Amino acid sequence: MVTPWNLENSNMALSGNTQKAVGQEELDDVLEVLRDGVRGYTQLGEEIGAERRLFVEKMATRRRRNLDTVVSAAAELGYEIEDHGSLGGAFRRGWTKVREALEGDESAMHEVLAEDSRTLEVIDEALGSHIPDELAEVLRGAREDIERDVEMVRASIR
Repeated sequence: MVTPWNLENSNMALSGNTQKAVGQEELDDVLEVLRDGVRGYTQLGEEIGAERRLFVEKMATRRRRNLDTVVSAAAELGYEIEDHGSLGGAFRRGWTKVREALEGDESAMHEVLAEDSRTLEVIDEALGSHIPDELAEVLRGAREDIERDVEMVRASIR
């Protein structure tokens, strides 16, 4: 099994006097956007109109499953797991709430598309880095789920 600390596979970088797994920053970014997605969808599910509530709650559940799967795979490979979302995610969740109040559910769903597009970009960056194959496989699975959700959101606002 390739781990982030396996020197033979060049998966370790030195940062000052500390060792840092190659791909750790990219993994941190992925975990951050996945956590933001869980929080965002959960919050939106509590506030959105009844006709979209179940749909959004299912998306929150899928994001939680994706996050749990990525965390589990990364921890098994020896990556450090931090437990926090981003300040930017908190800001965007607040903006989505304001926009939904002013413009309605459809506007909030447009914000969801923007956030999911950002999540896909972050996952793509991680997949383009030197992460172990086992983690890349898990990220590809999460990416596929998010792509399906994006298509469902697009269909719901056409």
